[in-house]
Amino acid sequence: MLKFEIKAKEDKARTGNIKIGAKEVSTPLFVPQSSGLAVPAMFPESVKESGTEMLFADTYRLLMRSGLDVVKAAGGIKPFTGWQGIVFSDSGSTGVYRTDVYRKAKEEGLFYASYIDGSRHKITPEYSVSVQEKLGSDIILGLYEEASLGGNRMKIGKLLRRTARWNRRTKDAFHPKGDQAFFGVITGGAYADLRESSLKLTVPLKPDGFLQAPPLPGENRKAWLRAVAASTMLLPEDKPCAVLGLQSIPEILECIASGMDLLISDIAPLKGLSGIALTDSGEMDFHDNRYFSDSEPLMSGCPCPACRSYTKAYLHHLTVAGELLGSTLLTWHNLVYMNRLFQSVHKAINSGCFADFMKAKGL
Repeated sequence: MLKFEIKAKEDKARTGNIKIGAKEVSTPLFVPQSSGLAVPAMFPESVKESGTEMLFADTYRLLMRSGLDVVKAAGGIKPFTGWQGIVFSDSGSTGVYRTDVYRKAKEEGLFYASYIDGSRHKITPEYSVSVQEKLGSDIILGLYEEASLGGNRMKIGKLLRRTARWNRRTKDAFHPKGDQAFFGVITGGAYADLRESSLKLTVPLKPDGFLQAPPLPGENRKAWLRAVAASTMLLPEDKPCAVLGLQSIPEILECIASGMDLLISDIAPLKGLSGIALTDSGEMDFHDNRYFSDSEPLMSGCPCPACRSYTKAYLHHLTVAGELLGSTLLTWHNLVYMNRLFQSVHKAINSGCFADFMKAKGL
């Protein structure tokens, strides 16, 4: 069972606590995506040391690569991966729609191809929740549908109604083992009124929390953020809200300002694998030759290994040489940076200074 308590508020931004069984985390919480059942280039122990407490796991890739039987035989996703924090699992939808594979939604469920060999499969709401339960996930997500291209109101309206029906079937099939929780999905693309319609169909299911689905391909991201913010205001205040699909720190902070509690993003590993470090003064791309002989640390005062033990010159060398160590160090730094940023967010909201914090960030 999931318990959520609000600790402090400033306008719509809020801090709180989510408790699932014996595990408790403070919100807002940064949740990295682990598409391959791991944060790329990182040990699970290193991810934990970075301050990360929850991971978003890709059910689609797990089913296609390892298979449910292998993970179940290992005792579930936590023993299989070595991650002992909280697991927020995807229903399968996110992986299917974020991979260039055949897919087709029908009332029965989602039909799709494997990204490995092209073999055809299907996942129904009932099967999705069964898989997530057997994986031992802490937070289970409802199956949802996306359009191939954003902008078509009629198509989006149709898919949000199907998503609501899938969410109801998921909730009906949900038989939690221990302290598992169920999150319903709010969709509707970049249209605030359609997201409100999705919300009105999902709230009566009384899920433990909600997830705002990512923007549809081709949609304007600012319009999507406005629609997400407007619909989040209408959600029950006593339930946590997650958001998926965030691509930048400004987007993350704007969603916190709108009242989001779980901010799911692959920004830390994606930037790290690309040779980019997140800093207070912006992104630092270590492909740039300006760092060729720079003997300064990446970021003064940062406790991560990259900043403690290595120079910018060495990080530049690792990046241009394509050494995996460079990806590891930069991803580790980015995770630490994001978790420290969230600590600052907590402090700002709790002290009533979040508006000033946002202004200092240029937002």
